[in-house]
Amino acid sequence: MKTVLVSGAIANKHRNGGATWTRLNWLLGFSQLGFRAFFVEEIKQQNCVDSSGAASSFEDSANLAYFKQIVEQFNLAGSAALVYENGEQVFGPTYHDLLEIAEDAELLINITGHLVCPALMRRLRRKVYIDLDPGFTQFWHAAGNAGPRLDGHDFYFTVGENIGTPQCPIPTADILWRRTRQPVVLEHWSTANQGTQNRFTTIASWRGPYGPVTFEGKTFGLKVHEFRKFAVLPKHLPFDFEIALDIHAAEQADLLFCGSRAGTSLIRR
Repeated sequence: MKTVLVSGAIANKHRNGGATWTRLNWLLGFSQLGFRAFFVEEIKQQNCVDSSGAASSFEDSANLAYFKQIVEQFNLAGSAALVYENGEQVFGPTYHDLLEIAEDAELLINITGHLVCPALMRRLRRKVYIDLDPGFTQFWHAAGNAGPRLDGHDFYFTVGENIGTPQCPIPTADILWRRTRQPVVLEHWSTANQGTQNRFTTIASWRGPYGPVTFEGKTFGLKVHEFRKFAVLPKHLPFDFEIALDIHAAEQADLLFCGSRAGTSLIRR
């Protein structure tokens, strides 16, 4: 059975269900296709926190506890590893066993370039980069920013379906970006035939984790700027819209505009 390594942030984004599902669908999907799918994640000391967000040891961190929860929930014992500080500690297999798994693997699926551990990377024969932040990734690369961690991969895929096409101004530099879509393992997403069909819900962050980017003298804003353009849309449609937002309490103007004037129900975290 051929081995595929999948790497991405689950523990680093603990309690973020969307991020967890993004990574899990790649892992579970390859498993359904008949591969030995193995998940590996790195975490640094500065990212280890307790349930209140305060700094924590790796052993007592909420990150590790969440990772263990996911491993148990999806029966990933023996198929997942959380590597602390380049192998000082590993939850899952031993570090030696993990190196052997990397040596045997046919392919690395490196989601947003998460895996950087040199000892693991040099043992992997083929490395595929998966871009989940189209636009940011390419602009940062064009600006010489090493943040996307693009170096050292054999193939590059993005969920930005217009990246690299003539109608898209986003720079691709020296990289051939292939387009792909986020996989979904349907057995984990049940359908419902009952309930109201005139209610739309979503969960989002109002601004996201990144700042605006500038390229060739033009500044590209954040999704908040686009959200504002559509804030009045629910007022003109015969449907109920409910948005759960991670939005700063100081942004009262946006809360009032989107909630009261647009007729949208907002739940602020």
